[in-house]
Amino acid sequence: MSDVPLPTPVLDPREADVVAHETAARLEAYVPGLRVAPDGVGAGTALVQAYSRQVKALADRINQAPDKNTLAFFDLLGIELLPAQAARAPVVFTPMPLVGDSRVPAGTRIGATVQGRPDPLVFETERGIALASASLVQVATVWPGRDAWADHSAAVVSGTPFTLFEPLVPVAHEMYLAHDICFALAGRSAVEVRVELVTAASRPLRLAWEYWDGEQWRAFKPFVAASLATDADSLDGTVGLTRSGIVRLTTDCGSSARTTVHAIESRWIRARVDAPLLPPPNDDLPEIDRLTARSVVDRSLPAMACAQLPEGAGIIADQAFAGETSLDLTKAVQPLGILPVAGSTFLLSCEEIFAKPGAEVTLCFHKLTTPEEATDQQSADLALDVDAAKALVVTAARESANALLDAHDALVELTRPPLIPPLLPQRRQAVVDARNALASQGIAGIAAIDTAAESLIQLLNALPVGLATPAGTIWDFISNPGILAGLDILNSFTSFRNLNQQRITTAGGQIKSSAQNSEDALDALEDLTPFSAAMAAGATLPTMSAPVVTWEYWNGKRWRGLAVTGTAAARTFRGDGPITFTVPDDMERVKASSV
Repeated sequence: MSDVPLPTPVLDPREADVVAHETAARLEAYVPGLRVAPDGVGAGTALVQAYSRQVKALADRINQAPDKNTLAFFDLLGIELLPAQAARAPVVFTPMPLVGDSRVPAGTRIGATVQGRPDPLVFETERGIALASASLVQVATVWPGRDAWADHSAAVVSGTPFTLFEPLVPVAHEMYLAHDICFALAGRSAVEVRVELVTAASRPLRLAWEYWDGEQWRAFKPFVAASLATDADSLDGTVGLTRSGIVRLTTDCGSSARTTVHAIESRWIRARVDAPLLPPPNDDLPEIDRLTARSVVDRSLPAMACAQLPEGAGIIADQAFAGETSLDLTKAVQPLGILPVAGSTFLLSCEEIFAKPGAEVTLCFHKLTTPEEATDQQSADLALDVDAAKALVVTAARESANALLDAHDALVELTRPPLIPPLLPQRRQAVVDARNALASQGIAGIAAIDTAAESLIQLLNALPVGLATPAGTIWDFISNPGILAGLDILNSFTSFRNLNQQRITTAGGQIKSSAQNSEDALDALEDLTPFSAAMAAGATLPTMSAPVVTWEYWNGKRWRGLAVTGTAAARTFRGDGPITFTVPDDMERVKASSV
């Protein structure tokens, strides 16, 4: 049985003009001579029109009979008609342009134009209503069963028609988390979000975790099953928020940036539901009690010396100053200034690193050699070769002694024996002994040679040098009767003169050779710097105390000492890095050098 009511039957559907037409057609048969004029004028026409209207009125009454019979039937059943009520209709009020906010009170009379009716149909408002001069700027429709909505704002503003719930787009379900330190991602990074639930989701939610990279929301690496995951993989320990756990999010080459969400500028990550959420009781949504986060950013340097690092390795600091002078760390710099003094400072800032308490930092740098250091190094190199310098000095002393002994022998050879002082052999032997002692005494034996040589030279300067003969002196030659008896005095003397000249030349050559050896040895000493000569003479190597460099950080109130590890040379900028330290928990920003 259908609930749709049956239509009331129409017993006589004819209108008045139809009845008039049918009557005029039959009029000649019933009233001969009575006709309806074509122009509609005449008694016949008037009579037919009056008759047709009466028939129409009768037909209307006849057509109401079924409803009347129905009402009489309901009345017998005890069912009565509802009493008459005033008509009600919704009314739209449009504010006039350039009119401020106003109000339409209850009982305001309004009229409605009805087609075919000269007078308006008057209505009266039931309650008051406020009129706002503002216009709608956003209109949306929501379809909860599909977890979707449609935005009609553009159509409303432009005044064009629109269809409700079209076009539908998924409702965004997103959770945003912000932290300038934990979510400062760079390179190979991992973020761990610990989720503690009050109520778990009734089914696993498909969550897409993303971070803002400065241009778009970029996804972390996809989740991997716990049985297959490594430390480099993303892992959902909450299984779609169906239980408390840790969500590990990883990226191999991520770089996060600050953005504004709900008027808050920070570094953000978000979890976005990637499937429709049906309203309860189909889906029980999770309720979170607490969220905590930690991050690990791995920007490890290659395993090589600082001097061998390729360009672009590691992180370049944001700012660096030598006192008040800004430093460009892409070029060679002097961290403590050109002429460091007590109180010179080197300031370094890096938001990406120093904003992460507990971060393990390796500061790598390559020490270059300045011109001043090159000069110091040359002296240091000669100082390290003190043995060679000493050997040059000892050699020069030995050759000088040899030259003096050769000169002594030559002079003695040309001196008449009676004129040779008796102490001369003794003093010559003293020079020989001092010379021979150089092999064991080294630099310390030079003083003995100097003393012995001075004594020998005093006696040599007093020698009256004379000509010698093969048999003795020239006087021996003249008094020799054998030579004179031979009457060959001229030839004999010529032979003696030639022999004696040869001996003089030989002695001079020996002296010249010894002198040249001594001169060459002395020339070698000219290669020594004053520093090396002093060292060779036994001076003490000058030393400088190592500079004291203290590493500090700002804790919000004062500069505190920073525990730095590395070689002493690296910690004082006298050698290549690296040095390492851990970012303290209480490290704070500070304005230094106008930055």
